[in-house]
Amino acid sequence: MTDPAPQPGSESLPRALQALGTVVAPATLLTALLLYFGRMHAFGFFDHLGVSYTAMDLTPADYLVRSADGMIPPLALTGTAVLLVLWGRQLVRPRLSERARVRSRRVLVPLLAAVGVGAGVLAVADTAGAELFMQVPELRGLSLCAAVLALLAAARLARGTRPVPATAAVTEWGVSFVLLGVGLFWAVGAYASGVGAGRGVQFEQSLPWLADTTVYSERSLGLTGPGVTVTPCAGPDAGYRFRYDGLKLVVQSGSQFLLLPAGWTSTDGSAVLLPRGGGYRLEFTAAEAARSTGC
Repeated sequence: MTDPAPQPGSESLPRALQALGTVVAPATLLTALLLYFGRMHAFGFFDHLGVSYTAMDLTPADYLVRSADGMIPPLALTGTAVLLVLWGRQLVRPRLSERARVRSRRVLVPLLAAVGVGAGVLAVADTAGAELFMQVPELRGLSLCAAVLALLAAARLARGTRPVPATAAVTEWGVSFVLLGVGLFWAVGAYASGVGAGRGVQFEQSLPWLADTTVYSERSLGLTGPGVTVTPCAGPDAGYRFRYDGLKLVVQSGSQFLLLPAGWTSTDGSAVLLPRGGGYRLEFTAAEAARSTGC
């Protein structure tokens, strides 16, 4: 028994991966990607609420937690697609005769080349300002990925078993990985932003069932909005002079609270940002529970 002869480019793939690994540490790259996707998720979520995410003083841990919401589906789909392609190739390739392989190669090479060029033109045109994928921004990055994969497959099929210089093969794999990474980065970033915006819509719809927040303040805060009421506390022993009802807590981040009026919608009402330790206290009550009406 002898080992099968290596396929053209099979030795260049691990060399290309090793070269990339020496430039960028995998753990550092993964952490940077998670932070970026979490930031895009936060952008989409707070943008729907009418708040700049930069005002929230989010921590790296906040971004890492949010990144999971925007990364799990793309990772699952990508992994499934790769496995299906590998399994399909292992099942079909051994069953094809040499003559059938030649015929399929004659059909697939021009077809893959046309798909790659077309997808690449769409990605470049959208980047140049054509705005072809306004409704589905994820397709911008996916078009680039499709172009790279199709052209790479067409080139390898057209080349057949002809040997390739080691330097050219390593360069080909390296550039392909970079372009695929850019495309996936582009697509998943747009997807994470869309997921964040969708979570903002869900949060808006769930406002009536969230816990009620009452703010007791030493001085007037001037809080207004749909459903917000203010009650002066004039008692001689009152530690707080004003009580504000009809608020919902969105998130506490860093040293501040983000609140929304109970009747807030994306077209009516403003968000409230209160710094911690500002001479007030918060009281929370379940949405359906009875609560006191005094100060």
